[in-house]
Amino acid sequence: MKLKPCLSKAKERKRSQPAIAEAAIPPETTLSLDEFDRCKVEELMESVCFVPQVFVFDLDDTLWEGDIDRSGGTPFCVDGLHIASKHGSGVTLFPDVAEIFQWLESAGHRGAIASHTGAPVWAEAALRVTTTQQGTSFGTIAAIKEMHRAETVAQRSKAVHLQRIAARAG
Repeated sequence: MKLKPCLSKAKERKRSQPAIAEAAIPPETTLSLDEFDRCKVEELMESVCFVPQVFVFDLDDTLWEGDIDRSGGTPFCVDGLHIASKHGSGVTLFPDVAEIFQWLESAGHRGAIASHTGAPVWAEAALRVTTTQQGTSFGTIAAIKEMHRAETVAQRSKAVHLQRIAARAG
């Protein structure tokens, strides 16, 4: 497991560096920044009491910057992080989203979408065109979707979406 070597290297650095150096610029290490960040994530995951059965994401200004309702609609195509619309501006994935979905897929975790979008067909289309390195669409990884405009004030709470997702997830 990658965690143990990372932890031992991190502990070696801590023993060899004075405490004040940690608050300043990180010392030179044999670990790249990406490897060091993964070590921190792996260490955190090891300390968590449980891993959720389903990871739930909102869409607008959470997975991507922008509002899918104002994107111009389908068809969409991906250009880097930008999900472009033929008829408008589209939306832009936040930089870490692809890595998060890659991790969900490789670890076998389930995802879900909870969104108050008024254009669920457009949202679904945008999720279908965004894929992991293996070619799996984000819409497939986040297979459970609660995407609809809130009809009443009582339905505007994400708790409504989360309860429905929990019921569907089992």
